[in-house]
Amino acid sequence: MEKNLAQGESKRIFYLDFARGLAVFFMIMQHSMIMHERTSGGGDTLLGNLFVLLGTAPAAPVFIFIMGGFAVRSKKSVAENMIRGCKIFAFGYVLNLLRFTIPFSLAGNTGEAVPLLFMVDIFQLAGLSLIFFSAFKKIAEHAFILPAFIVGILLISPYLWGVKSDLYIFDPLWGAGANNQFPIFPWEVYFLLGM
Repeated sequence: MEKNLAQGESKRIFYLDFARGLAVFFMIMQHSMIMHERTSGGGDTLLGNLFVLLGTAPAAPVFIFIMGGFAVRSKKSVAENMIRGCKIFAFGYVLNLLRFTIPFSLAGNTGEAVPLLFMVDIFQLAGLSLIFFSAFKKIAEHAFILPAFIVGILLISPYLWGVKSDLYIFDPLWGAGANNQFPIFPWEVYFLLGM
């Protein structure tokens, strides 16, 4: 009976969790190879090139797509999802501080320390996705609203990429540069497709 109760309470979908876990695994492998491998990304080995491939193209879209699906199925309130999004967003910058800013500062390379603190990675995208689009789960069932937002983001994104600002505050939204891997425009499309 306890087993049935535990299964009844669990709302997890195994294959989605498995796909998300694979995406995270390959992202970690790809980042580790780029940061620590002698040729900065796989070299000439089949295994290295496979990890770089699987950690690049399919990993982040799968992760964000599944996150959008979980967000729309979540029983949490909009406010709870927004608070969770703020925590994930802030964690992205804490991680930047720990893996880039502090080590670069200790090594005497302060010129790169500050820009790398504001690098936009998958945590910033995930956090902002929850913050901005948690309210959308109320309208996700309407047939044309989410597709209209998806098309709108796809059409607007190329015009926003050229907008430059010395303020790092806009980078998570539409920044384009070496330190901006996952801006909302266009990556948000995957989150909305998942919804």
